[in-house]
Amino acid sequence: MDYVELLRIRNAARIYGSILVLLVAIAMAAALWGIQQGHEPGFSSDRVTVISISSDTGDAKTPVAKSISDLPFTIPIGFLAGIAAFAAIIFATILGPSMNKENDGAGFAFTKPVSRERLAIRYVLADLAAIIGCFAFSVTLMVAGIALIGLFGRLVIDPHAFEIAACGLGAAVMWYGLLQAFTSWHRLPGGLFIGLSWIAASVVGPIASAIDLGPAFHAAVMAVDHLNPLAYYGGVTTSGHLVTPRSSLGLGSLETIGLTWSIGIVACAVAALSWKRVEI
Repeated sequence: MDYVELLRIRNAARIYGSILVLLVAIAMAAALWGIQQGHEPGFSSDRVTVISISSDTGDAKTPVAKSISDLPFTIPIGFLAGIAAFAAIIFATILGPSMNKENDGAGFAFTKPVSRERLAIRYVLADLAAIIGCFAFSVTLMVAGIALIGLFGRLVIDPHAFEIAACGLGAAVMWYGLLQAFTSWHRLPGGLFIGLSWIAASVVGPIASAIDLGPAFHAAVMAVDHLNPLAYYGGVTTSGHLVTPRSSLGLGSLETIGLTWSIGIVACAVAALSWKRVEI
C-alpha cells in the first residue's frame, strides 16, 4: 500500500510540477521581453512601461529610460519563499484525502498484517515529504528562472526568509491534517471536501472582519477562523527590502509556526485513529 501512495504522489507531483514550470516559463518570457525592449534603439516609455530618470543637459533635463535589468532593485529570497508556500499549500490540499481514497477498497487494503495506524503514519510521512519537496522545487525553479534571465545577482537572503518558509509550510501541514481528519473516517469523495475547504477558507476571513453582524456572530466566526490555515498565513508583507509573513489573526511568526504545525500533527493523529473506524 505504500507503493500505491507513492504512485499517487508521483502522479500529482508530475501534473502540478508541469503547471508550475509553465507558469515560471511564462513569467521568464515576459521579463526577457521587457529587458530586450528596454535595450532596443529608440526605446521609449510609451512602448513599454518603465521607470525613467532624468539627466542634466545644460539647463534642460532629458528623461533617460532604463530597462528592467538596469533598475536598482533586489529580489528577497523571502518573497520567493512566500510564493512557494502557496504552491505547497495547494499541493497539500491535493494530497489531503489520501486515507479517504483507500476507503472504497478497505476489504482489500487491510488484508496485509499491518495495523491501520502504522499504515496511516506511512501515508502521512510520505505526503509531508512530498509537500516539503514541492516547496523546495518551487523555490529552486524560481531561482533558476531568475538566473536564466540574468538577474541572479539581485537575489538577497533577507532575515525573515526562514520564518516565511516555516509559516507557509505550517499552514500547508495544518490544511493537510484537517483534510485528513475530516475525510479519513467515511467514504464520501475527498475531492468534495477539498473544494469546500477552499471555499470556507476564502469566505470565513472576510466574514470575520465584518463587525456589523453583531458581536456574538463576530466572536463565533472568529473562533472558527482559528481553524482557517489562510488566517495564520495569508502571504507576505513587503516594506522596502524587508519581507515578513502576514497573519490576519495578528499572531507573531513563532506563534504561527507553533500553532499551525501543532494543529496539523494533532489532526493527522486524529485521522489515523478515525481511519481505524472504517469497516467493510
